[in-house]
Amino acid sequence: RSLWNVGGFLTAADARDPEAIAADFIAAHVLVLGLEPADIVDYALTDRVHSSVSGVTHLYYQQQLGGVPVYNAQLQLNIAADGRVLSVTN
Repeated sequence: RSLWNVGGFLTAADARDPEAIAADFIAAHVLVLGLEPADIVDYALTDRVHSSVSGVTHLYYQQQLGGVPVYNAQLQLNIAADGRVLSVTN
């Protein structure tokens, strides 16, 4: 599933670290993302990429089961420089 808003952003501006913003967004939108609450317990941040051009931070998470990565179970959040969530893909 992908979440994005043609007219803007998915959240308001937030001064916190992008990882904290992402964690709260995921927890608040578990069902919309097609996940179960238990699914988000075993997600690990695998990459954090900041674009100096756009200011966007891209966060990549991988679901794990007993410490083993689950095939094709990724979650990506894109956070604007001002902390607004731009889009989410899983």
